[in-house]
Amino acid sequence: MNLNVDTLWYIVLFVLKWAFIALVYFVLWMLLKAVWREMGQRLSVEVRQPAAAPGRLRVLQNGGGSGLNSGMVIPLQPETSVGANRANDLVIHDPYVSRQHARLRWDGLNWWIRDLGSRNGTFINEQRCPAHHELRVPFGARLRMGDEVFELLE
Repeated sequence: MNLNVDTLWYIVLFVLKWAFIALVYFVLWMLLKAVWREMGQRLSVEVRQPAAAPGRLRVLQNGGGSGLNSGMVIPLQPETSVGANRANDLVIHDPYVSRQHARLRWDGLNWWIRDLGSRNGTFINEQRCPAHHELRVPFGARLRMGDEVFELLE
């Protein structure tokens, strides 16, 4: 009789051990599945770009011969390149604006600006933007590139 009880306990413990291991793997699988789903949702949100960005630039001060008039309002694209080169979305003919001066980007919540290594810099509210670093631009901020000064409007 003693042998049967020992054998029975051995079988019960053996089954419980493998059930516990199976439960651990099941929990890990569910966790991995949830993380995978969350990453997929975040990536799909980041990849989507809005069709129209709520942003415009008002020219507050124009440099000599830039072709922009004070008070002029310029609509922005979700990604707007700025510079003296005609390939840019916003072309500024100013001797202090580089060919590829800066890039404005809408992320769905905020505007960001990146100075593309321009010689004379890009300024937000008279604070110089570090080259090749993206900085948030709040609505109402003043942007200066060369002798041009803009205000970011909604």
